[in-house]
Amino acid sequence: MNFFERISKVDSRVIFTLVWVIMALALIWPVGFPLIPSANSLRSYNWCRDNIEPGDIVFLSFDYDFGNMAENYTGMLAVMRIAMQNDARVVTTSMWASGGLVAERCIEELSREFPHKVKGIDYLHLGYKPGSATMISAMMDDIAMACAYVDAFNEPLSNFPIMADLKSLKDVKVVATGGSGSPGAHEWVQQYAVPSGKPYLGIIESVSIPSHATNLQSGVMTSMIPGMRGSAEMEQLTGVLGMASAAMDAQAFLHILVFVLIALGNINYFMLRKDSSK
Repeated sequence: MNFFERISKVDSRVIFTLVWVIMALALIWPVGFPLIPSANSLRSYNWCRDNIEPGDIVFLSFDYDFGNMAENYTGMLAVMRIAMQNDARVVTTSMWASGGLVAERCIEELSREFPHKVKGIDYLHLGYKPGSATMISAMMDDIAMACAYVDAFNEPLSNFPIMADLKSLKDVKVVATGGSGSPGAHEWVQQYAVPSGKPYLGIIESVSIPSHATNLQSGVMTSMIPGMRGSAEMEQLTGVLGMASAAMDAQAFLHILVFVLIALGNINYFMLRKDSSK
């Protein structure tokens, strides 16, 4: 049995195992393949870097669950990182129950990176707030009342100095939301971006990008970080590689593997056909 005959008899489980191993290695030890930033990611990065100033309040809503972290998490993390680097203040919330936990993880990660930042002064987590569009509308008038006057950990909002400058969403510099469905970006556009005319940044999952193209084109959405690729580009622009870059590496290696297997399969087919014709 020659080489090509052996190839044709390889068990499919070998290929599945190879795919699993390559993906696991890429996720555990990301290479960080260089990416050319898209116009959307570059616009998002430049806007945050140039327009968020010391003392500004950046409001972020984590409207997704753990299943969409690869697409949304590091884009949100990058915006928060730029805000903290610029000495702005950060306030987080979520319209998804599990999104509040994602926001907590994000804050914990950045707290290690910026240990001098103080809760209640430099950042605050309001936690999960149900109500969808109604909740956003209420926050446009009175954030404390919309949050029942407590943060994510049931501490009175009156205890936190940051709330002296945050009476409503009209007081924030920009709202940035990561979304993977409803409630999410559509509600923020309807209840915040359009009525206020203030800057709004969307970290949007890939399948939802077309539905927000008109918001971006019309200027209702200031900028967009598109999907996992956009989050990976934001990681590279901020110089801190993370989950999205690792996922993009895994995709790249798997595409290379698929290309090699297709090429090998075609070569194998023609070589066996040639041998059978002799």
